[in-house]
Amino acid sequence: GEERQPFYIQKVALDMGSIFTSIAMFWVQGSLSERPKDAFWRDRPLGMCEDPHCWGTLRDINNTCSREFCSCECGHGVFVNWDSVLVWITLAVITARVWLKGEVTKQ
Repeated sequence: GEERQPFYIQKVALDMGSIFTSIAMFWVQGSLSERPKDAFWRDRPLGMCEDPHCWGTLRDINNTCSREFCSCECGHGVFVNWDSVLVWITLAVITARVWLKGEVTKQ
């Protein structure tokens, strides 16, 4: 049965469902939220932005990153602002933690 399969096979099988749900939630969360930073397809400030004209909601569209009042650099996309080394280190640590947790639990 399932107990005899290697951990990595079980892990991939479990994670496939999670991947499909996560992709769907990208769209759901972005559509339901009034904050432009929650939708990957909308412009949002990059880096440290202190300009209040960049952080508005969709109800206050003139104070969002897509308007000329915003003085910060803006961008959009799933991986926007991933150029920091800390982001990649965090991703590696979380991935290793989850993998090791699964290995220990299987034992």
